[in-house]
Formats: sequence, structure tokens, C-alpha cells
Amino acid sequence: LDVSSSGLFVRPHVSLETGRTLNFSCVLDDGGAPVAGRAKVVRHIDESEAQAAGLAPGYGFSIVDMTSYDRERWNAFIARVERRAEKRVLVGAAPARLAELQAALAAAGYAVTGGTDPGALVQLANADSRPVDGVLIDNNWLGTGASWVETLFSARNVPCVTVNGDVRRARATIDRLLQVTSFTRGGSPRAHEV
Repeated sequence: LDVSSSGLFVRPHVSLETGRTLNFSCVLDDGGAPVAGRAKVVRHIDESEAQAAGLAPGYGFSIVDMTSYDRERWNAFIARVERRAEKRVLVGAAPARLAELQAALAAAGYAVTGGTDPGALVQLANADSRPVDGVLIDNNWLGTGASWVETLFSARNVPCVTVNGDVRRARATIDRLLQVTSFTRGGSPRAHEV
């Protein structure tokens, strides 16, 4: 549910004991093998506590051991999530696809807004005091009419891209468009120049 350089907050399917040290592995967004390590359960927020505080229930883990290679990849992942959190992405798509794309981008850390109507999308782009950093248009949304939406945003100097395919491709496309990350051929992260 949440990650940091020193730990993570999870909602497992089984109860855990606070103070216990566990093995964990986590698939990152870099295309490599999962990172692994040992973590100590340092906090538990139960359903009633979570509801009272407006939080999600779960367990807080403090990472106590990880190989230096996995630690380097973990820290690069955290840096990507932080860069994504600074970016506002607008999504244009049909209703079901919009929900899917918004969920995937938000899960990766982006601030996401979207619409199913081109006019509403333009209004969303102009409605917030914080400018839109990029626009993602689903290829099947307006058919051949999607190009005029791209042209509209390009005229306003807002990077816009049309995607086709699964949501992982959409996230990777937005990452490249907004220069959040770049990867080598083998899937390992390269240094990002801002």
C-alpha cells in the first residue's frame, strides 16, 4: 500500500505478529527480477483503528536486510515513485478503459485526472491551478478523432501521447514522456538526467 526507502506498508491475507522478522520479495517496475530482503513487522493498524483515522488497515515493515544490489534497485524505485508524485497526468478514454488507466497510473504514483468527453478533458486541463504535465489518450477512445485532441494539447505545449495496449505499456509510455525514468535493454534503470 505504501513504500519508503526504509520500509513498506502492506495488507497481507494473514495476520502477522508485531516484532516478527519475515522474508519478503517485491516486483518493481524496472522489468528485473523481484528484490528480496528481510523486514521486521513494526506496526499493525487494525480495521477499527484504520477506519477511525481514515487509513487503510495493514502492517508496517521496516527493512532490516537487503543485498546491496537489491537496495540500489529499491532506492531507484522509491526515487521514481517520488518523481511520479510530482507529476499531474490527464487521461482521455472510454469509461471502463479510463478507470483501468487511471488506477494503473495512480498506483505508480502519478496524480491522475481523466475524462470520457474531449471537451471535459480540456476543461479539466484548465480547471486546476497546477498545470497538467502530460496527457495520455487511449487509442480506441475517439478512433481517428483522437489526433485533434493531441493537436489541441500540443498547441498548449502540453506533452500528449496516444497509447494502445495494456496498462503497463501506458505507465512506461508516460514515464518516458515525462522523463521519470529510462531503462537499458536488459530492464535495468539508467541514470536519469533532469
